[in-house]
Amino acid sequence: MCEAAEKHPGAMVLGSRKHSKASPWKSRFGNGVTRVVFRLLTGVGIRDTQTGLRAFNASFLRRLIKIPGARYEYEMNVLLDLAKTSCKIIEVPIETVYIRNNAGSHFRAVRDSISIYKEILKFSASSFAGFLTDYLLYSLIVLLTGPKGILLANVAARLVSASVNFALNYRYVFHSRETLAASALKYFTLACGILICNSALLFLLTAAGGWNPFLSKIVVELLLFVGSWLMQRGFVFAGR
Repeated sequence: MCEAAEKHPGAMVLGSRKHSKASPWKSRFGNGVTRVVFRLLTGVGIRDTQTGLRAFNASFLRRLIKIPGARYEYEMNVLLDLAKTSCKIIEVPIETVYIRNNAGSHFRAVRDSISIYKEILKFSASSFAGFLTDYLLYSLIVLLTGPKGILLANVAARLVSASVNFALNYRYVFHSRETLAASALKYFTLACGILICNSALLFLLTAAGGWNPFLSKIVVELLLFVGSWLMQRGFVFAGR
């Protein structure tokens, strides 16, 4: 680890564990989920985001003491900060050792998991608030107009819910540094694209497939959720 840090003074060196069936299932599961979440958040692939064994040049100290957080949240925040500025992250394979099935771990399953995943949780919460607004308006209009009003209901509900979702994401989720107008223009460009895909899929499921319109709405929203997250992170609110 030290040799790698000396050789690459501008990089953060991580001691990367290779999990196997011998590792506690909670550790394997937690690291696997966090690895996926981290890639979604940053676009950077790291095998072991949870490792506490890290080596770095002393020049990193000024930067590290400015990063907020505590416990496992801080470890994740460091990686997020490094990934955001495209700092080189190097992984060095290390032996994986768990004593008494990791009984001495200080990881608090609920509290520390919420801290680590809070960014993706905030996005999920804002998306769910937008979905509830969207689904309730959609259902109300469909009940009033019948099957013929499905596309009208989808467009009208989407316009209202998109405004709610944008306000929450701009202010609380992505903390965009761009102007409100710039983010709004990109967001509603994305929203129009998603609306077209949403309406097309909804039409295929209800008119061509004969699906229930209420079930179809839920299925379509779930399919487009991940795509919306990736586009908002990488395009709409990229000024963070």
